[in-house]
Amino acid sequence: MKNNIFTIISISIFIFTVIFSSCNKPNIGYLEVDAASFEPDSLEIRSLDPSNNNDKSRLDNNIPWVSYRIQGVMGTYPILYKIDEITSKTGNDISEITKLARVRGDGAIEIPLDNNIANGEYSIFIRATNEGYSKRIESPLHIIVNK
Repeated sequence: MKNNIFTIISISIFIFTVIFSSCNKPNIGYLEVDAASFEPDSLEIRSLDPSNNNDKSRLDNNIPWVSYRIQGVMGTYPILYKIDEITSKTGNDISEITKLARVRGDGAIEIPLDNNIANGEYSIFIRATNEGYSKRIESPLHIIVNK
């Protein structure tokens, strides 16, 4: 009789454990950012010369400053990007660049042509996110403003 009760309790505990351990929803897919970086890793925002054809075209068409897209991010699509942090290497106020900088769908950083960002060097860190994962990319894009 004692063995039957022990067997019933053991089976009940086993069934209870199996049922509740299978309720955990596993993460879907993956996200790898260890090799992620911008190449080149800097974008220069400079004064424009209207007599230069390339600069004139940028001015005439209000073409924003755009970095190359982030490279080396691997994972299950869709992968979304957002700005995680902006720092200033020269101690400048980051409020203007924080307000204007945005990440495009391909991970490129875009800054409007017409801006009041103070001269200096800034670092923009990106966060990549997909279903079940969110990771900061530790290789920033450096924005060099020299107007």
